[in-house]
Amino acid sequence: KKNTILVVQMLSVIGSVFKTTGRVLDTIGMGLQGRYLQKETLSPHRRLLPVYNQDSLLGKNLFIAPNATVVGKAEVKDGSSIWYGTVIRGDAGNVTIGKDSNIGPRCVIHAPTGTTESRKTIIGNEVHLGSSCVVNGCTIADKAFLESSVVVGEGAEVGASKILSGSVVAAGTKIPAGQVWSGNPAKFVRDLTKEEIQQLSEITVETLKRSEQHTYWHELTREERSYVQNELESERQIWVPERQF
Repeated sequence: KKNTILVVQMLSVIGSVFKTTGRVLDTIGMGLQGRYLQKETLSPHRRLLPVYNQDSLLGKNLFIAPNATVVGKAEVKDGSSIWYGTVIRGDAGNVTIGKDSNIGPRCVIHAPTGTTESRKTIIGNEVHLGSSCVVNGCTIADKAFLESSVVVGEGAEVGASKILSGSVVAAGTKIPAGQVWSGNPAKFVRDLTKEEIQQLSEITVETLKRSEQHTYWHELTREERSYVQNELESERQIWVPERQF
């Protein structure tokens, strides 16, 4: 036991030395850059945060913004995008987000406390959530389209419909596919036209393509970003990824 304590103490000291050395090297590097200095402040933010020893289950080809947070037992399937400032909380229950779905900026998605059956939030495939939506303990079907600042309460079921900005879908509400709903509480407005359904699908695809661009730029170093930007500004041909649908 004493040996274990000594090892932990030694590792703590070594860690402190590395951190101090890193700060010193960073300061020297900034001094050497002079007027070309571009100071960056490192953020301690964590995109993935295990809770109660439960990790998130993530698919392939995802975009999770640097300041988004996925907490606890949440599953995000292939090709989906989690935009800036969004929080997905799987600490109280299960949250599932299907394939090729867009979760817009500043959304909050969580599962309520309660029985095992009620402690889940399910978002289907090719769903679009606009900015600042709040989704709690409900089911959102494939191809549903929620505009910005929509609130969906516990036990609600939203089909492949369009919910207009600022609407509040009350707890337990059932919304069939192919409709437009609006208001607080949200009520039926009219049926979607075929042209609108096609347009909503195109918006979802365009947002997914944009998320691929964001993933590409975030993974570049500063020097690589400068090179690509210069090439684009000079109108030379350069490969920038785009998803195929």
